[in-house]
Amino acid sequence: MPVLLKIIWILLLIGAFFALFSVFTAPKSGYQFFGTTVYGLWAANSMFIVNILIPVILLIAMFKRYKWTWILGMIVYAFMIINEGFTFMDIDNTVNQLMVSFPEEFMDKVPDLQQIFYLSVVAGIILGLLIDLFFLIVFIIKRKYFTNIEQTPLQPTKPEQE
Repeated sequence: MPVLLKIIWILLLIGAFFALFSVFTAPKSGYQFFGTTVYGLWAANSMFIVNILIPVILLIAMFKRYKWTWILGMIVYAFMIINEGFTFMDIDNTVNQLMVSFPEEFMDKVPDLQQIFYLSVVAGIILGLLIDLFFLIVFIIKRKYFTNIEQTPLQPTKPEQE
C-alpha cells in the first residue's frame, strides 16, 4: 500500500475509534449534518453511520484492495467536504453550541471569548476542508492501486505452459 494511503488508513482507524466515544454524547450535544444540528437518536445514528460504519467499510476495502475502494473513498471525502461547507455557512450555531458547553466561570475571565471561539471554528473548518480535499485527491491519483491489482506474493504463481 502506498504511504499516503497508509496515512489515510491510520487516520481513519483513529477517527473511527474516537468516534465510538462521541456516539454516546451525540444525542445530547447534537451532530451537525448538512448545516442543521440534529439531536437525539438522529444524532447518534447519523454519527454512527458517518463516523464509524462508513470509515470501517472503507478501512476493510482499502486493506483488501477492492476495485471500488477509490470510488467509496472519493464519495466519503466529497461528503465530508460538502458537510463541512454547510457547517461553514452555519458558524454562528456552532459557536453558540461551544459557548453553552463552556463553564460560566471562564466567561468573565477571558475577554472576547466568543471571538476566540469564532476564529477557532473557522480555522478548524478550513483545515478540515483542506485535509479532506487532499485525501480526495489522493484517492483520485492512487486509484490505479485498486484497479490494477496484479498478482500479490500471497497468491501462488501458475507455471507457464510451453
